[in-house]
Amino acid sequence: MATKQEVKNFLKNMHPKDKFDLIFHNDLDGFASGILFYDYLKKKKCNDIEIFPFEIGNPKFSNLENNLKNREKVVILDLAPNLIFPQMNNLLKGKEVLYLDHHKSNIQIKEKNVLEYRVIDKYIPCSRIVYEFLKGREWISVAGTISDVGEKYKENKKFINNFLKKENLTLEEYRSNVVSPLSYLLIFFEKNPEMAFEILKDTKKFESIKNLKKYISPIEKEVEYYEKDFEKNNENINGINFYYFNPKFSIKTMILNKISNFNSNEVYILARPENNKVMLGARCQAGKVNVIDILKNATEGLKNSSYGGHSMAAGGMIQSKDLDRFKENLRNIKI
Repeated sequence: MATKQEVKNFLKNMHPKDKFDLIFHNDLDGFASGILFYDYLKKKKCNDIEIFPFEIGNPKFSNLENNLKNREKVVILDLAPNLIFPQMNNLLKGKEVLYLDHHKSNIQIKEKNVLEYRVIDKYIPCSRIVYEFLKGREWISVAGTISDVGEKYKENKKFINNFLKKENLTLEEYRSNVVSPLSYLLIFFEKNPEMAFEILKDTKKFESIKNLKKYISPIEKEVEYYEKDFEKNNENINGINFYYFNPKFSIKTMILNKISNFNSNEVYILARPENNKVMLGARCQAGKVNVIDILKNATEGLKNSSYGGHSMAAGGMIQSKDLDRFKENLRNIKI
């Protein structure tokens, strides 16, 4: 694992002629991390930058393979080691790689060309890690941190509260007026995340988010609809609130965050179909139950399934044909 000084040396040694690939998770924490790094590269007069928002469960390694041939440096942000390594080891050979993340993993990154810096002894979302190194738009770092439930952890409270105090805002005001709308924007452009990045990189102040209403409003309306539908149709499986739904937009995480805030002691698992898969999200905001363990046990024996995340917030994927087996596994888990 790299030291802070080694990361600073990597940043210091960037050259305007360097060609960068910027790879980041396609959620708000990942996008915020990517925006902050993009700003820094531009400040260093590095203009040859390709961005790759990375969708968990549907990574486009083929797009990366063609592009990486002409790149010298690669920055990877907010992606758990098991999602990137060893799948990309061959693609990253001969490149200088900076990898900043906050996910725990038992995967060891042994490649000497990868400068790995992960904060795993406490919960610090990646957008805050990047901000601590680069500074820049504090507001988007705070938004990314909150979107990744960072406010639930004491180590982030001072960081968030100092910003809110400066802006004379409450946490709920910032969540409603900034964090949620930004998440809606990413959902609206889920099939064209590069466009979301273009819009966000030009949104210099959070007050300007109100000008993005045409993208935000359709998602906002669907979220309101499924919040009400959840109350009618969610199942109680072994003490777990399980809700299967099929929205037009990918609002699973947004719905999950909203409903799990109402009762932080409850366990919630939301599932939505995507082609021949079922995408899963799990929450227990109070941390009384480790939702990674739940997904691990519930996906046991299911081929081509995956899971990952944190004890309070996790996600995963199963094949559509295994949905009934997944629910049966939930019934047999000891909570």
